[in-house]
Amino acid sequence: MKKRIELDADPEYWKLSKAEKKAICNGAGPRRFGWLVPDWILLVCITEAANIHDYDYSKGGNGRDKQNTDLRFLVNMTRIILGKNKWEWLTKKRIEIAVGYYEAVRACGGRWFKGELI
Repeated sequence: MKKRIELDADPEYWKLSKAEKKAICNGAGPRRFGWLVPDWILLVCITEAANIHDYDYSKGGNGRDKQNTDLRFLVNMTRIILGKNKWEWLTKKRIEIAVGYYEAVRACGGRWFKGELI
């Protein structure tokens, strides 16, 4: 039986149609340049965490909202990594890479965040 991984997201995210999700979300990395940022961290797919992050960025808000959105991204990536942990010896490296993704959006994601950054 497949283990269900609980991800944190705005309840409205789960209500998106496939078309709405496709219009807002594109996995890891910025739209049209996502090929630069893999959706896989050492054989673990983090697309859903990245899509939730895209949705949150589309909603925007203030500086604290961006901080919370970026932190949610890290938490969701970590939940996915720990939930699909076939090879425990890769866990530490996967988490390190996820922290790198988090640090990248924290430092450089502001231009894609809709809203007023403080």
